[in-house]
Amino acid sequence: MDIKKAIWDRRSIRKFKKEKIPTSVLYNILDAGVQAPSSCNQQLFYFVLVDDPALKQKLEKEAGFKWIDRIPHPVFVVTDKRFGNEKFSNIQGASAAIENMLLYAYSLGIGSCWIAGYGDKAIVKRLLHIPSYFHILGCVGLGYPDERPIPPIKRSAREITFVNHIPFPEEATNNPEDWTYKDIQSLAARTIFAKSPDIGYYHLFPLELEQQLHFISSKLGKEVLYLEDISGIYLFKLAQMHQRISFTMVSSSKKVVAWMEEKAQHHKIKNISFVYSPDLTLPKKQFDTVLCLDQVNRLPSRQREQIIALAHRSLKKDSTLLLSFLNKRSLYGALFRKGVGRRYGPEISLTYGSLATLLNKQFTITERVGFNLLPSPKLFFKMGVPGRYTVFNPFMRYLARFNLLEGSTNSGFLARFSTTNILVAKK
Repeated sequence: MDIKKAIWDRRSIRKFKKEKIPTSVLYNILDAGVQAPSSCNQQLFYFVLVDDPALKQKLEKEAGFKWIDRIPHPVFVVTDKRFGNEKFSNIQGASAAIENMLLYAYSLGIGSCWIAGYGDKAIVKRLLHIPSYFHILGCVGLGYPDERPIPPIKRSAREITFVNHIPFPEEATNNPEDWTYKDIQSLAARTIFAKSPDIGYYHLFPLELEQQLHFISSKLGKEVLYLEDISGIYLFKLAQMHQRISFTMVSSSKKVVAWMEEKAQHHKIKNISFVYSPDLTLPKKQFDTVLCLDQVNRLPSRQREQIIALAHRSLKKDSTLLLSFLNKRSLYGALFRKGVGRRYGPEISLTYGSLATLLNKQFTITERVGFNLLPSPKLFFKMGVPGRYTVFNPFMRYLARFNLLEGSTNSGFLARFSTTNILVAKK
């Protein structure tokens, strides 16, 4: 196969046929990895091929590797941290090996996926007997493809190449106020391709999501508008739960709309309409309910005002807006009060007062409900444990076995300190 075709046409595959790859072919792919360049030809990387079904189950249930059960041949790539640490040369060599494997597998008609989200690193190391002085680069999923993903968004070389210097600020920021909305949406539109349509995006707190869906369901009218969705995590679950309700999703990103349409088709969901609107304007149709969920924390203040104004224009008289936000007064919100880089870009926790000020200009807030009063410590392992706190890892990992108050639903005083708040506002 032509090398350019392999590079340009290869896709990450997350849905495989059950058919196994012959052992000789599998080792040819691993040999392609061995041919990769490495600093001083040290070749400090190693492969751990998992073929034990019982071990796969443990990796899924204990370590949280969500979809390993569907991968015919998971291959963990590890590298020795004792040598070649300068300028990350050991990591560079292992990464080059992974790319070699992906391209050679594609040339053989075999699907692959470079997986960084393989679960809790410490538990994976324990289950696979990986020594502490090894670093896990990721897992390469190999198998015969059972899907044809749509081409993902790729930036052009001219867009990301600078001559002689790079024009970025000295200090990094994860506060959306310091980003343009265009840049935030561009990053989100690229990131949606990180999951295939049938896998979807996992909520950080599953019990919290379950309680939120139950509450939201009690407030839905017959015609529902969903504003600027990017993950589909709420929209698709609600549409599946309420097949007699008509949902409309509006987005300012054409790529997001195309992706959502494919996702809905894959799941055979027929009660969602998708609208691309670059300036977030809609036809004069009005709705019984407007949903703005898991969004305002990633928007600059100007766009928050725009979203709320759109919600007001789109609602019938005496109808309902449901708006959720990450609460700055919660334990989780306090940890990221200065902003955090999440999958879809920068986010920052917000106070009830700041949103109430915006909403009260056009709405009357009738209810405030809080979810997840005390998150499970597993959030630290999903978000990344700050270096100075890693000494507490054993204790936090023990607590992470329990859900604590992750599934709690709170009103009144306790809502003020819950991780996520949903505001119910009437037009």
